[in-house]
Amino acid sequence: MSIRYLLVSLAYLLQLAPADATQTIASLDEYELQRTCVTPCFWSGDPDDLDSTDILGRALQCCDGIPCRDVKDSCYCRPDLRVSASSFLSHCVEQRCQNEVDFSTALGIYDDYCGNKRDEAASEPANTEATATKESDDEPKATASQRDSGTQATSKATENESSGAVVHMSGAYLVLGFLTLVLLTN
Repeated sequence: MSIRYLLVSLAYLLQLAPADATQTIASLDEYELQRTCVTPCFWSGDPDDLDSTDILGRALQCCDGIPCRDVKDSCYCRPDLRVSASSFLSHCVEQRCQNEVDFSTALGIYDDYCGNKRDEAASEPANTEATATKESDDEPKATASQRDSGTQATSKATENESSGAVVHMSGAYLVLGFLTLVLLTN
């Protein structure tokens, strides 16, 4: 087995990230316990049916048309869309139920669901894009930008003179450890 193959395989495995999950708010026990006048503000029809529509997802413009299905948590639970979700739920629940308690319950379910999804996302590896630049002869620099939030981190790195690639020291140790393990098992 060639070392190049091992390095490429390792790099690929390190880049894998879990797919963006589809929202499942209707599966919550609290969702099922709402009054029937509230649930149409979230879904039109049974969420398990193919002809149902995610009403709140559509209101948040997380999908283009009808039926609106398979809305991603990354859109449904975006912190900047919470105000829009609250406004939509307030208007919808007020029209359907004429009761502020039902609105508070609906918003609480949305907040609990999305709060849990944000907590899960915070514990997962970030989706980043990395670039390498050489500012001077002495100091190569690597920059990683998180796509979802726009945050950016910069760190100094070592440069491989033969290929021009920038390698973070912790990544280099990881590769070295992996290669050592492979060579010892052969």
